[in-house]
Amino acid sequence: MMSQGRLSSRPAFTLDRGCPVENILTTDQLAHRPSRPPNYAGENAALVALLTQLSGSPTTVMQALSDAALALTGAHSAGISLEETDGSEEIFRWRATSGEFAKYLHGTMPRYFSPCGTVLERNSVLLMHEPARAYPYIVKVAPAISEVLLVPFYRDDKPIGTVWVISHTDDKQFDAEDRRLVTSLALFASAAVKTVGGLERLEESRRELVNAQARLTSALDGGDIGTWRWDVVNDRVYVDSQMAAWFGVSDSDADGGSVSSLMQAIHADDRERVQETRSKAIATDHKYEADYRLVSPGGRTRWLTSRARITRDVTGKALELSGVVVDITERKLLEIQQDDAEHRKTDFLAILAHELRNPLAPLQTGLELLQASTSLTDRQQVQAMMKRQIARLTRLVEDMMDVARLKSGKVQLRKSRVSLKAVIDEAVEESSAVIKGGKHTLDVDLGEDLIVDGDAERLVQVFCNLLTNAAKYTPMGGRIQVSTEKGRSTVTVRVADNGDGIDAHSLPLIFEMFAQAGGTMDSAQGGLGIGLAVVKNLTEMHGGRVHAESPGLGKGSTFVVELPLVIAPASALH
Repeated sequence: MMSQGRLSSRPAFTLDRGCPVENILTTDQLAHRPSRPPNYAGENAALVALLTQLSGSPTTVMQALSDAALALTGAHSAGISLEETDGSEEIFRWRATSGEFAKYLHGTMPRYFSPCGTVLERNSVLLMHEPARAYPYIVKVAPAISEVLLVPFYRDDKPIGTVWVISHTDDKQFDAEDRRLVTSLALFASAAVKTVGGLERLEESRRELVNAQARLTSALDGGDIGTWRWDVVNDRVYVDSQMAAWFGVSDSDADGGSVSSLMQAIHADDRERVQETRSKAIATDHKYEADYRLVSPGGRTRWLTSRARITRDVTGKALELSGVVVDITERKLLEIQQDDAEHRKTDFLAILAHELRNPLAPLQTGLELLQASTSLTDRQQVQAMMKRQIARLTRLVEDMMDVARLKSGKVQLRKSRVSLKAVIDEAVEESSAVIKGGKHTLDVDLGEDLIVDGDAERLVQVFCNLLTNAAKYTPMGGRIQVSTEKGRSTVTVRVADNGDGIDAHSLPLIFEMFAQAGGTMDSAQGGLGIGLAVVKNLTEMHGGRVHAESPGLGKGSTFVVELPLVIAPASALH
């Protein structure tokens, strides 16, 4: 059944067939009815208008053709039906409608059982009188159809649709002239369908291309990839928006500018190497590849890798390079960090050997002196020296074991509410030997006694390590200061010295396992940097944080520890 704007195409139509189709066919009457004289002028004007429409706005030509059929034949309704597939069903869709049936535009009818289907099956012009008698489902179509004249049109010699005109009253009957006119318009419909179909396929291809380009652009942006093409002969380079943004070039330079505009953005230390690599590839190779640093707008440095294929003419002359640029900054930074880590591990092992050799040599000498000496005083002095060196070795091994335990999570804090003053006093006492050995002045300004929730022994270890570190990296006769500052919920402890200081590059690294604040194993102070790694881990286990400050080499340094404060009665302190 047809309805306004939609004609049903349910298979149920096959269950409601009316009389045989032959009973409604009156095509032979076209030859016997009086025929009006041809209106060639009107017909030519209509065809010219259709040609103009086809060339200017082909997507609307079907509707113009339907309107022309209505006007030239004097019909009450006109239209164009085109066969399509809707899912698994074959249908006719009314691609254009005029007159009374204009309201049924884009409606559908079944391919297998409809007036249009009969025309295509017989591949001939048909005139039908009261078609609802054979096709009962169109009884409900309003207004009722008195006569319908249908003419097939073709694509590649295959009938694919019909041009039709309808009279809704008996006083309008179609004649041979109507047949000629509609046949002429059907020929035009064949050409129009081919043109429009091609345009629709072209538009679909264009949409698919646009979508593909959008997906590609999204993928390239997401993957930090830019595309480029360089016309070597004319020195014109074309880059996408991603690459243009990285290199900071203008729209004109991005779309046909000189390659030199891009080269200026490459890091000065890499530019000559990139030019040499490119020149060599153009001269001898089929591809080009180079890694380099890029100074982007705003001063950010990126690592990029460029890859391209080289197109040559029959003589081997390079014509074009086309390829991609990939942001490899993260990979490069990781490689640099890994290299730095390997270097630090190597340095660590060298420094460890040095640190172990320092006490072992005096111990060896001490054993020889003990064997040779008969003086009690001498033997006591040697024994005291040996005890100091053994303590040094023991402390070194304990520090290394502490780091291993901290890294594996095997250190358990035994927390209680402790006096920060008592913790720092004990740390000062434990580090006094190395401070006195350096003839340093120590100033301690703790202010009011503050209370923290922590493991007293481990907190003593934190500040002892910081004091020892300050003493080791401060020249003889230096000054070390310890101070505290109470905040709203934290206490800040500063251990400052006027020693060697720390360069800006080393500041972020000094708390790492294999970093050494003092430089190389040949420095006067030496040191593995293990103590600072222990400080960081133990401080963070207490819910605090630690960082270092320094104006630069030779200008001293300050280590800042922040710990959470608690309030407790004096009786609860340990």
